Order: sequence, then structure tokens, then C-alpha cells
Amino acid sequence: MSFQTTLEKIHRFVVHDAWTADASTLPGLQGFVVRVLRISRLIVQGVKEDDLAVRAAALTFSTLIALVPVLAIVFAVLKGLGAGEDALIRVEEGLDAMPVEFQNFVEQMLDIVNRTNFWALGWVGVLILFVTLIQVLNSVEMTFNRVWGVHTPRAIWRRTANYISVTVIVPVLIMSAFAASAGVANEAFMVKLGEAAPFVTSLLKLTPFVVTATAFFFLFMFVPNTSVRIRSALGGAVITALLWTLWQQSYISLQVGVARYNAIYGTFASVPIFLMWLFVCWIIILLGAEVAFAFQNHETFHMERMSARASFRTRWTLAFELLREAAAKFHRGGGALDVEAYSHQHRVPIRLVQDVVHQLTDGGYLAELADHEGSYVLLRSPDQISLNHIIRLLVDEGADPGALGMTRGKLGTSAALQWVDEGLSQHLEARTVEDLLGTEA
Repeated sequence: MSFQTTLEKIHRFVVHDAWTADASTLPGLQGFVVRVLRISRLIVQGVKEDDLAVRAAALTFSTLIALVPVLAIVFAVLKGLGAGEDALIRVEEGLDAMPVEFQNFVEQMLDIVNRTNFWALGWVGVLILFVTLIQVLNSVEMTFNRVWGVHTPRAIWRRTANYISVTVIVPVLIMSAFAASAGVANEAFMVKLGEAAPFVTSLLKLTPFVVTATAFFFLFMFVPNTSVRIRSALGGAVITALLWTLWQQSYISLQVGVARYNAIYGTFASVPIFLMWLFVCWIIILLGAEVAFAFQNHETFHMERMSARASFRTRWTLAFELLREAAAKFHRGGGALDVEAYSHQHRVPIRLVQDVVHQLTDGGYLAELADHEGSYVLLRSPDQISLNHIIRLLVDEGADPGALGMTRGKLGTSAALQWVDEGLSQHLEARTVEDLLGTEA
């Protein structure tokens, strides 16, 4: 094989085959390269389309507003676990390597938090603290839902339960990290380990990274209102933890932005320095969410790119298929339509599936199960759902022509529009979702 032929094959692979071929049919190394390329491209595409920088800025503002209430609740939980004072000491030790301006800002926040008296606040004050915490976590959930193409948020009681779980789990993870750090520093404990001490020390030193990755895993696994596979959430969590650790080390080593902000803001430099650090932290977390999404959906890569441009025919075809699937499960004994499983099984872009399911839910044809996220059931009997009504639901999505000045009396196409309406009614009004089943029911 000539050198030119080899170059042509490589070019064709990079430009065309890597994006359209079925990765599962490709040999080992080639399949791996294709998956890496697709995941990377999906991440870059997601960063652009989901406005990560704008959303990170919004979350930075929300976090700053809620910083004291959130820290007050977290430290209250830690105090309840008997680790409050130790947590403060460890945080102060961790600040030693940070810029002085950063230390000053955080120490002021911690001083306010430490002086927060829940008993003095009363039940109204405590309620305000928890509402502030819930608002921040709700903002995070909405951003993650955007990444996953989910339009429907959880029920308020479900969100509240999840957020309370987060406020309990995160402090426990923090306490675990502190315990591991204390173990490394405890000479008596190390002497008891004998020859195993170096190995155990290495493991304990990894604990902060493992705890960080675990926290991100819970975040990516349970915050989006959809079914996230363990492998995808874990992959996103590990990469996020690596980037998080690198950012903290880089910030400490390079003192990022300190000289510039000191020159401009003087004694007020601590605020922009802290905000910049917080903004980059949110960028990393949201990037991790994009990584988890890309890990889970790289198999439908080329279709994910085109899903935003799906034609009306594509959308009504998918709507009919989803309703037919839900009706088939209805007849088999009340099973639910799992959106993630359907997307994976039929290799349909998850964001397009989520979008059409959202329309059908808003139209009153599907409902999400309260105890099983991402699973939907029919709200009506299949023989009571007219195909004409489904078409009209999709056709009428968006602003009405009359609201945009296009009333039928002003248009010369009124007769044609009437023909369309009559054609749909004549041929589809009597047809129902039951008819889509054929002999399956």
C-alpha cells in the first residue's frame, strides 16, 4: 500500500468514518479511537450549545448569595456528627497555601458561619436558610437537566427529599476525608500498622481524591431528572475530580489573578479573586456533566448532532412510536415506557426523545411515574387517543399564527389551510394509538 493511499484512508477515517460508522463493529484500537473522538466532539459541542460559561456565571452568583446559609447548614450537620471543630481546623489548614486575599475572604465567611446560632434565628430564619439552599441546588438541577435535554423537573417533594440527602451525604464524605487525613498524621496509628504502613499511607493520601470523585458521582447520578448509567456517572466523576484537583494545585502554585486584582482593587481584591476561583470550579463541574452525557450517548453521536434540526415528520414518527410502545406495555400488564432504555435500544438521540416526550406529557397523553424517574405511562386508554390529535399537538407547538399577524382572513391561502385541516380530520380522526399496535396487543 502506497503512502498516499494510507494518507487517504486516514483522512477518510477522520473526516467521515469516525462519525458515521457503528463503533461496536470496529476492531479494538480503531473502535476505541472512534469512541474517544466522538466523546470529545460531543463534549465540545455541549460546551457551545449549553452555554456553559453563562450558566457557570449564574451558578457562581447563586452560590455567592447562598454561601453563608449553605455553609451554616453543612457545618451544623458536621457538628451534629461530632466533627464540626475538626472541620473548621482542617479548612483553615487547607487555606494556608492559598493567596492571602482568598484566605481573608473565606475566613470572614467561616467566622460568620461559626457565629450563626440556629436557636436564635427561630424557625422562620432556619426555614429561610433551607429555602436558600434548595434554590441553589434547584439551579444546579436545572442546568444538569439542560445538559441531558430534560424539560420536566422533578416533583417538588422529590426534589426536596433529594436535596436533604445531599446536605447529609456531603458532610459525611467531608468527615471521611478529614478522618483519613488525621490517620495519615497519626504516628501511633502508623506504628501499629508496621510494614503495611507505607501502603496504607498511600491509600489514605488518595482518600481526598476518592471522596471528591464520590461526591461528583452522586451529583451526576442523581441530580439530572433522567436515568444516568453508573458507568457514565463514574467516568464523568473521575475526570471532574482530576480537573478539580489540577485546578486547585494550579491556583495555589500560580496564584492565578492575584497580582492583577491587587493592582486594580487593592484591599477589595479578595472578592474578585474568590469569584474567579468559584467560577472555574463551576465550569469544571458542568464540564463533568457534559462528559457523563457524552459517555452515555456517544453511540448515537451523529444523530445527537442533528436532533435539534429534526423535521416535523421525524417528530410525529417518534411520537407515534413512543405512544405505540407505551400502549404495548399497557396491554402487557401496566409496564412503563423507560425513555433512556428506549433511546438506547432503538438508537434514537436521547435529547430528541426527551423533547417529544415532554410535548406528549404537556399534551396530557403521558405522565411520569413519581417513584421512577424517566419512566412514563399512558394517561388514557390507547383506543381513546386520536392520531389526529397527536399530529395537531405537534403542529400547533409554538406561537399561534394569529398571534404573529397571520390570520386566515388576511391570507390568500385560507382555502389550502382548510384542506389540510379537513384532510387530517377525514383520514386520522377515527384512527387511534390502538391501531398502531396491529396484532401486538
